[in-house]
Amino acid sequence: MNEQAMTTEIDRLRNELQASQAQGTTNAQVLADRQADLIARQQELDQLRKEREADIVARNAVEQQHQNAITELTNKRQAAEAQAQQLQQQVVAAEAAAQKASEAAQQAQTQATQAQQQQQATQAELEKTRQELAARDAETRRLRMQNELARLAATKTSDRGLIVTLPGIFFDTGKTSLKAGAKSTLTKIADQLKSDASVRISVEGHTDSVGSEDSNMKLSEQRSNAVRDFLVNAGVPADHITASGKGEAEPVATNKTAAGRQQNRRVELVITTGT
Repeated sequence: MNEQAMTTEIDRLRNELQASQAQGTTNAQVLADRQADLIARQQELDQLRKEREADIVARNAVEQQHQNAITELTNKRQAAEAQAQQLQQQVVAAEAAAQKASEAAQQAQTQATQAQQQQQATQAELEKTRQELAARDAETRRLRMQNELARLAATKTSDRGLIVTLPGIFFDTGKTSLKAGAKSTLTKIADQLKSDASVRISVEGHTDSVGSEDSNMKLSEQRSNAVRDFLVNAGVPADHITASGKGEAEPVATNKTAAGRQQNRRVELVITTGT
């Protein structure tokens, strides 16, 4: 039964029910049955209407999906056509480029040997320049360090390298422990030595001629080791620094005067740098 027929049927049942109720000749059970039948029919009609509305919504959704699919396919077709045209243009351009490349290949082959020869010459020149720059850099580092160290202690250059002389006043007479003032200066010296990883240091202890040669040798060794240990503790790499004692064997002044002996009592840092 369709919606229109059900509506007609419900109207008929409602009219009959109202007429029976108005006449009062129908018993209560019959009236109740008719009432129940009317309600059932109304529910069926409501359900039918809901299903019809749901069907309309579903059909609209399907139609929209169909329209979307058509639009998508149209867009894809147009994109494919545009891509095909673009590819065709690329093929034409590639063919033209290939022709030019073929023409240039022979010329490039001819130039290859010349370029290789030029590259070798350039590489040799670059290597020469690199070595020169490395030598200049090493010299700059050496001069910078020499200038900074010259502010802290007496310095001089020799064929052995840069020599920094630490005076005997760094130690008390006959002692091997550094004074507080010496530690402050050595800390600043260590900061300079740490700034260049290529630095190598030889710590050499010297004494005057007062006392026996053996005792002076031992004292010079202990003082040079004290300086080395301090520099290592201050951050100078241990494998970059050595220590040795020279005793009284290499004086820089006469041992016949107090002033000369004071100059001889010293620790020297012999510093060399690499590239």
